[in-house]
Amino acid sequence: ISIDQTFEGTCNETMKNTWLIELLGWAFGPLLWAPISEVHGRRIGMLPPFVVMGCFSIGTAVSRNAASVLITRFLGGIFASAPISNVPAALGDMWSPEARGIAMAFVSICISGGPTLGPIIGAAVVTRPSMGWRCMFPMPRLVFLSGGYGDSLF
Repeated sequence: ISIDQTFEGTCNETMKNTWLIELLGWAFGPLLWAPISEVHGRRIGMLPPFVVMGCFSIGTAVSRNAASVLITRFLGGIFASAPISNVPAALGDMWSPEARGIAMAFVSICISGGPTLGPIIGAAVVTRPSMGWRCMFPMPRLVFLSGGYGDSLF
């Protein structure tokens, strides 16, 4: 069952453009996270937003109406934008100018690789009969939280 079939009475275009709502969150999020990272440190500017982003992603998956899907996608986008604005600054703090280019190349590959592979993996998840669109939202966050978040704390 698709997302627009779940919420009857909602405009089809509105539900198909939930990615646009999250993208708007990505556009406005760096206005919040970049200054926080500069004033309070990189760890405060990057790690707590990851946890909150995961919570909003799970909130999207359990939403009962279209408005809550749109709100959680927008707020999740704001919190998901923290690494986009803060990781280049953190790499500038960690690496010497000679090695910084290689580190930024790998970060750029990861940033562009996620949106490239996301629809492919999402389509594979959604086409399984036992899984619907609700299973697609928490999966990337759960993978990240299981491996990446624990390592970054220490």
